[in-house]
Amino acid sequence: MPIARDDNMQLEAGKVEAASALLFRDGLVLLVRRGDGPARGLWSAPGGHIEPGETAIEAAHREVWEETGLVAHDLVALATHLVVTPAMRGWPATTYRIAVFAGVAGRGLPHAGGDAAEAP
Repeated sequence: MPIARDDNMQLEAGKVEAASALLFRDGLVLLVRRGDGPARGLWSAPGGHIEPGETAIEAAHREVWEETGLVAHDLVALATHLVVTPAMRGWPATTYRIAVFAGVAGRGLPHAGGDAAEAP
């Protein structure tokens, strides 16, 4: 049975399908500092849950845009990564299955959005 969350994310039996993107440009990799959730304060690749009807690559593109304001180019599937988080800070124990993509960051400077606190 899904657990409704204030942020409208649905957790089904503690499992979440997600996507992230490792974006490179000029020898650098784009990271964001998490502003919410169990990873609050940690640096990670932009990413998040896959919305109903969305593919993993579509979610990766959307999450990069929402969290950095940049467009991801030339995304290719890299790996699938499992992350298990224990219950903490009011969040339930969750298993994330993350489709990881790699690509190139579009032009412009990143700015934090969505649940990203920083995107330097």
